[in-house]
Order: sequence, then C-alpha cells, then structure tokens
Amino acid sequence: MKLMKNKTVTFLILISLCLLTLFSTIGPNYVLANSSVPIIEETDVLEDLEDMSIDGKPFSLEEYSYNEKKETQILSFMEYCYSPFADKQEDYSLYVYIYNPRNLKFDLNSASNNIEFSITGKADKDYNKYNLILIDVCNRPNYENLFFKFKVKLSEAQKEYFLKTLNSETRVYNVSSFELLEKDKSNAHDYKNALTYKYSGYAKGCGANENAESTLTVVSDYLTTMKLDVYDTVYRPDGHNSESVFTQDSLHSVYFAVSNDYDVYGAINAIHARWLVAKLAPGLVTANKEAFNAIEPFVGKEISTDDNLDYIYCGNFRKYGDLDSTEFFWDWSFNAHGEKNINPLYLLFDASNSSSIDKYVLDSEKIRTKLLESKDIYDGELVLDKYARCMFSSVDSEFTDKNISFDYEYKLKSFKVGDSFWKKLWNLEEDYSSEFSNIQAIYAVQPNDLIGDEEEIAFKLKIGLHDVDNFIKFYEANKNNNTIYLFRYRESSYFSQAATSFSSSDFWALVGGLLGWNNTVNLDAYFFQEEIDLEFDIIDITFVKDNVKTVIPVIMDPMDIIPDATPPLNNNGCQKNRLLTTLFSIILVFVLFWILSAFGGFKLIGNVLVFVVTAPFKFVKWIIGLFKGGGKK
Repeated sequence: MKLMKNKTVTFLILISLCLLTLFSTIGPNYVLANSSVPIIEETDVLEDLEDMSIDGKPFSLEEYSYNEKKETQILSFMEYCYSPFADKQEDYSLYVYIYNPRNLKFDLNSASNNIEFSITGKADKDYNKYNLILIDVCNRPNYENLFFKFKVKLSEAQKEYFLKTLNSETRVYNVSSFELLEKDKSNAHDYKNALTYKYSGYAKGCGANENAESTLTVVSDYLTTMKLDVYDTVYRPDGHNSESVFTQDSLHSVYFAVSNDYDVYGAINAIHARWLVAKLAPGLVTANKEAFNAIEPFVGKEISTDDNLDYIYCGNFRKYGDLDSTEFFWDWSFNAHGEKNINPLYLLFDASNSSSIDKYVLDSEKIRTKLLESKDIYDGELVLDKYARCMFSSVDSEFTDKNISFDYEYKLKSFKVGDSFWKKLWNLEEDYSSEFSNIQAIYAVQPNDLIGDEEEIAFKLKIGLHDVDNFIKFYEANKNNNTIYLFRYRESSYFSQAATSFSSSDFWALVGGLLGWNNTVNLDAYFFQEEIDLEFDIIDITFVKDNVKTVIPVIMDPMDIIPDATPPLNNNGCQKNRLLTTLFSIILVFVLFWILSAFGGFKLIGNVLVFVVTAPFKFVKWIIGLFKGGGKK
C-alpha cells in the first residue's frame, strides 16, 4: 500500500446488514446470538475486504493479487465498536488485515507475530508491541494464503487504558510496523507500515443515538520511522566480579548507525527496548576428542551408575560447611560427585582443534545451532515456540521492557588476585579500577575511540575483543552519513570454570588433581553458563531539541543475542583452593622428612641439594672451556 498523506479510507462496517433481525434482542454489542464472539471474528477475511474501501476506492482483487515485487503490508487497521459510553465498550477491539502478495509461508499462530503502535497524536508518546492473534486466512481457490485477519491482543488493563486515553472525538493510532514469523526462520521480520490512523465518529449503535447510522471514518497520514540494522557485542573485564573467582561481569550492548537526517530532532535522549532474559543450562567445552566422543551419546540423558561412561569432568575442588560439619566437593562436575553435578548435560562442544583450551572462545553461532536443533530433539515445553525449555536453567516469565536514558551509567567490577605470595596464598584481591566506572548507556562513537590495537579499542569502547574487527569495518562503512551508537542495555554475570577430564579408572590422575599437580591430569576443558537475550528489539528512540521530545519508532528485526562463551580467568582446573593445596603440600613435605630421618636419609638429601645447586655453575664453566678449546668431551 503506497504511503499517501491525507488518504481517506471509509470502512463500511460489516454489521450494517441484517442488524435489526439478528441483534434486536442484544442491543449494540454486535455479537452472534448465543455467542460471546463478535461477528467480525466469524466472517471471511476476503468477504470483509470486498466490503471495504482501500486508499479511497473500493477494494479490488485485481490490484491485490499475487505479486513477487510487492511487500507484505497492512491493508486495514480497524477500530471496532469504540464507544465513549462505558456500557457500550465491552466489544471494543482492534483488527488488522494483511496482504501477502509473495505467498510467504508464515507461522500464523506464532507468539512472535506482533504489531507496534502508540495511541494519541503526541510526538513524545512511547510505542509498544502487541501480539497478533490469527482470526482467519483466505482459502478461496486461486487466492489461498493471500490475506490474513488478525486481532490485536489487549489485556484488560491495556483495553481500559486505551478507552481512557483515546479522545472520543478523534482516536489516533500511530502504527509503525508489524512482525510476522516465516516457518523456516527463527526470528520474525519487521515490516514497515509508517501510518497514523485517525478515527472519528462512531459505528452504528456505539454513539449517543443507538439508532443513528454509522458515522465512522478514518484518515491516514505518513508517520516518521527509523530503520536500524543492529549488531550485538558483550564485554567482559579481565578480572572476576565479587561473586567468585569464576564469574565475570558482562556488559550487553548493541551498535547501529543513525542517519544524520534525524539531527533535526536533536540529540538522542533515550532508547526504548525489550528482550526476554534466559539463562542457559550449564555447558561443557572440551579439547579431549576421546572424551567428547564418549560423552556425546549421553547428551540430554540422565546418567546413572549403571551407565558405562568411563570419563568424568571436575572443576574446582573446595571445602564446604563449618568446623562441625565439613565436606569436600567438586564445585562443578560431570558424571562425578559434586556440589553442582550436571546431569543431564545438554550443551557439549568439541574444541579438539584448538591449540589451547585456555584461549578457546566458543562462537555464539555454535550455541545458537544447538538451541535451534533442540526443538526437534527434545519433547516438552518450548521457549517462544522455537527452543526446547530443557536447554535453559531459567527463563523470565515476562519480557524486560525498558526506556533507558542517555545519562544512565554502568559500573563493572574486575578483581584480580595479587602477585605476592601471601595474596595468592590467602586469595586476597585488589580493588577494581575506577576506569570501569561511569560507562554511558548510550554512547556516540568518536574517531579517537578506534585508535590503538584491538585490546585497547575493546577496552575503550567496552566491546568484545573478538568483535573489534567487525566493529571497525561497520564504523568505516557507515561513518560518512551517520552517527554510530553503542547502546549498553544491561549487565549480567558470566560463569566459567576450568575442568579436568580423566578416566574414572585412573586413580592416580584423580589423586594428582586433588593435590593440584596439574602435570598428572588432563586440564582440557571448561564449564560455562551465561544469560542470553531472546527477541531483543529496539522499539523507539527519543530525541530532544530545545526541550521538545520527539519519539521515533524503530523498524528492526528482533534478534536473539547469544554471547560467545569465553575461557575461565583462573585456569587452575581440578584443584582445591590455594590455601588448602599449599597447606596439604607442606604437611606432605614434613611427613617425607620424618620418613627420611627415620631411615637416615638426610645425608642423601644433602648430597642431592649440593649437586642441584652446583650443577649449573659447573655446566657454565664447561661451556666456557669448550669455546676456548679446553672443554672435555
């Protein structure tokens, strides 16, 4: 549908025919006899359209047939049964008629199908998303799947707000876009509408005079919108946060280019976005190919003592309880006795091609692939109709919906273990630097921000180190006619702990791990757990100029933001805490000396120490003599 200013669209309300004969006993509610369903929800979508005028002229199938060159679009945004009188407002609702010229195969019952709009004509009014509930699909021969009828899902509270807020004389709906999910896609596409619909008058039976004919009309005007291509990144400081030595603060951000044409509205004052927080189930990344192959058949299955799985993984080993009740557990483990034993394991990743597990970054796309596959592997509940619920340890019950101001700031924690012996022994920490304070939520990137190596740029912009190259390319490609913004929208805590693999039959490897002797164990993996943001969407952006606020709705495809999994900060694997390991080693040395003293072994120890101390000097003397021609062979 072409965008035209001052287009007049006159709807012929569907209930005008046979009104007196069908509804004489139920008054102006316009429902079928013995039914609570409005008649508009019982009629055929194409028959509805054939009774309408679109763009000021009667609807014609010749103009709205299949066409590969046309885009999916709204034909009609219908206000139904609005009344300024409380006793006539029961059936007030909104309906959307959509034209599908390319015959795209949509998942028409998906929870991801939404429409975005605001009400009233104020420029500073926030926009919101509302779910679209399918009412009817065109099934007339030769026109199958060409037209859809949806109802806008409104809660009772939203409906009450609309009825109180809308002006009874002229009701304004600013419809910026709508989202539909194709069957082969994981996220919906956002289709631009960019029209303001101004309704006036009342349908028959909804005004003061119940017998008066319908005076309902609607005028549509162009609505300013903003299309954004959005990219995500997550920054994690190089130190741990205050939760534990295995957790890091994570700063979730997106970046995008805003055309300089929007400078007429002033500076960005706030960004309105929404997302659904979900915490992944614990994951295991291993560089041990044999262990990976052995564990893979058990992914997603509860492991019992009867299962013949000869590999176990363990993370940190620490003491729990108090003086009266003390137990030692693995912090995290798989197929072993642990404080947090992962059973079943749903996320397993092969890192056997990596040169070093402590530098291996698990790409977010590999996590995304596992999540997408889960729908067809596991039975049970789904998250947003696309991911198996078992892939998550928790999922928020509602979307987070925030309007974040430009002056909002973040403060990240980054503790590091000190360099001295005593700091390491007692796990003492240094205060985090003030450089991690005052991080702006909305930041316009400056040319100087991109000066330096990748680590310096990542630190200055607080973006992921592995995203720096793509960020620079994006900046260079868009800097001439746009301002590049970073939008830091939330923080989370990321967990990652080094893990050790060994066969359950390898007793001495297990003992070596307990004592912290890493040369006797396979330090070849890490556990991780992180929060992701499902269907992240920027709804609108507020600009301010001369104290005047202007809210511009945003057109963007919702996106699932899944950060990379990064290796642990403390790659100490299957060890006890430092103090416990050190004290145990000291006790072991004393025991060894006691045994040697009992058998007269101190003389032998003395000879060995003399040899160890003098050997380097003797070797250097021999080398010098060799170069002088006097060395003995």
